[in-house]
This record gives sequence, structure tokens and C-alpha cells, in this order.
Amino acid sequence: YPAAKLIFTGGSGAIFGSELSEAQIARDVLERLGFDVSRVVFEDKSRNTHENALFSKALMAPKSGDVWVLITSGMHMTRSVGIFRHAGWPVLPDPVSFRSHKGSTDWIAFDLAGNLYRLDEAVHEWVGLIAYHLLGRTDAWFPGP
Repeated sequence: YPAAKLIFTGGSGAIFGSELSEAQIARDVLERLGFDVSRVVFEDKSRNTHENALFSKALMAPKSGDVWVLITSGMHMTRSVGIFRHAGWPVLPDPVSFRSHKGSTDWIAFDLAGNLYRLDEAVHEWVGLIAYHLLGRTDAWFPGP
């Protein structure tokens, strides 16, 4: 889709100091891969998913009837799509970066650090779903497709 509008949204979650933003890193990686970054708007001020939605919407000014695809990790998609839609930006979810072990028993192995990391990620998303709903940043406990 060479005429598609593209936006990469992601600042830095750092509270103190200045870290590179996700958008700055993405721009650098895309340039090194030979991608024409002039096709992409980079939003680099947001610190969380709520700000991703608000700041990106302000930059892109989506119009009624536009089709926008939200690409993020499968783990993060439910909360993300709920936040974008609540911000008034109806997006189509396209989750990526799935983690599965179908047909494999590797997940049974004793891996305390790895399993704690996965648990931390899951709890982060569950707490995020609850908190964002209680804060009024999503319309549903579990936003659907």
C-alpha cells in the first residue's frame, strides 16, 4: 500500500532524564533497512498507550470512513484497541508478535526467570485493562475486535 498513511507512535516512558524515544529508534532502524521514512509520521512525545492514541490522533486527524490498522503485540492489543477506540479513533486490530508453544513442551521446562518475566508481562496487561477501564480510558473491561 504505497499510498497508505503511516504513523509510528512511541515516546519514552522515562520519568527522569532523557532517553531515546521508541519513535527515534524505529526511525533509525527503518532507515538502516532502506525504508523510505518520509512516508512515516513519527510521534515521539507519548509516554503510555493512552498518550499514543491521543497524540497520534491529533497528528493524523483521521476522518470518518478512513481505515486505520493498529499494529501492536498480541499481548497488548486488547488494551490498545480499547484505548484508541475510546479516544474516538476506530481502528482495526492487527496483532503481531504472538507467543505460543503449540506442539512443543518447552514451556514445561523449569525456567524460573523466564516464567516470572512472562507472568510480569501478563499481570502488567491485566492491571492495565482494569486501571484504564476504571480511569475511563476504555469503554469495556475487555475491548473486543
